[in-house]
Amino acid sequence: MLALVVLALPLLAPGTVPCLRCWPDTARYVHYDMRLLLGAARPGGAAGLERGLSALILGKDPGVRIMERERLEREAGKLFYRLDQIITRNRQDPGRLMKEAVLEKQNFTQRLRAASAAVWQQVCSASCGRPKPFDLSECDSCQRLQARCRDQRVCAGTAVILAVRLSLVGLVLGAAVGAFLCYRRRARLAGSTEAEKGLVAGRTEPPVEQGDGAPADLGNGAPMEQGDGAPTDLGNGTH
Repeated sequence: MLALVVLALPLLAPGTVPCLRCWPDTARYVHYDMRLLLGAARPGGAAGLERGLSALILGKDPGVRIMERERLEREAGKLFYRLDQIITRNRQDPGRLMKEAVLEKQNFTQRLRAASAAVWQQVCSASCGRPKPFDLSECDSCQRLQARCRDQRVCAGTAVILAVRLSLVGLVLGAAVGAFLCYRRRARLAGSTEAEKGLVAGRTEPPVEQGDGAPADLGNGAPMEQGDGAPTDLGNGTH
């Protein structure tokens, strides 16, 4: 089971490379922001800021596998515009600059994740009836796709991921049900054993006797005898 989970991890977390690198103007905008940093940073701090911001911009975008190229262009332009503002606003505070840049990149990734899921669902929906093909970028390879409704180059991954997730859920549920049934079976066996012990004890227990060895009156009307064998006076004057 552990091996299956390890093999499924890449499928359960698609889009581990940045989809931003598929935008043709990314290199130009990154270079421009690096020049802004070189002019804004304090002496000795430009190199560290440059490395940190470059790694942030081109970092992973988990959950982003495929994007409409037009939407990617809009979101990328918005990201770099806001990064330019952050750099200009925090020229003398590199720590705050990086903090705001990290938050902006997180917001960018969330927007891409939502857009990726939306276009994926639209292309692979059974009700998709769009006559015009979708102009898409596949983030892992930056391959450009002209995809029509239910295009298997896009939707085949959905089926594979769903099958793996269902398999994992089935394994977990199966293990839980098996453990529960085993527990119930052990509980029934333990209860049966205790009941059998009680029956055996009831069968072998001797009758209750009085102190002189005579059996006690069981309530059937028979007179209780005294120790010398004579019947007890019942109060009617006869012996």
